[in-house]
Amino acid sequence: TIVSYHRRKAAPAWLLARADELEATATGYSGQSRTRLLHNARAVRDYERNFGAKAYDILNVPVMDLQYDDVIVSVMPDLHVREKGVEKIVKLEFTKDAPEKGLVKIVTQAMFEAVRNEGLTIATKNVLYVDVARGKIHKGATMRSRMAKNIEAACKNISDIWDKI
Repeated sequence: TIVSYHRRKAAPAWLLARADELEATATGYSGQSRTRLLHNARAVRDYERNFGAKAYDILNVPVMDLQYDDVIVSVMPDLHVREKGVEKIVKLEFTKDAPEKGLVKIVTQAMFEAVRNEGLTIATKNVLYVDVARGKIHKGATMRSRMAKNIEAACKNISDIWDKI
C-alpha cells in the first residue's frame, strides 16, 4: 500500500481510504486474520499521519545478503527511494510499542553493511529505520562500528555451534 501510494504520487487521503478498506474487510473475519487486517489499517493510518507528506520516488529494493563464515543473513529493507535527489534505504517498523535501541542498531548496521557489499553508494545517514507509529526516523550506523563486529562475532558463534545442535 505504501509503495503504491508513492508510485501513484497520491494524496494522503488515498492512504486513509486504503485503511478504511482494510477495516471494512476485517469485519468479515475473526481471529488472527481480523487482528492482522486491523493492525495493517492502523499502520497505514500511522504512516499517513507521520509520513504522508513524504515525496518518494520508488526504486527497486535490492536483494541483499550478509555472509559471515557459513552464516548468511538476508537483509530486506522495505523501501529503496529517492527523496529530493538523495537515494535512501528504509526499513519500516509498524509495531505499537517503540522498538528497542539495540534492535534498531542491529538492523541499521546490517542494512548499511549489505548496502556497502552491494556496491551502492548510500551514505549511512540515508540508511533509515523508521518507527512509523511514533514518527521517528533512526539513521544508520557507522562503517565497521562495534555493532558490526558484534554481528560478525555472533554469526561466527552460530557457525561454530550449528553442527552441535
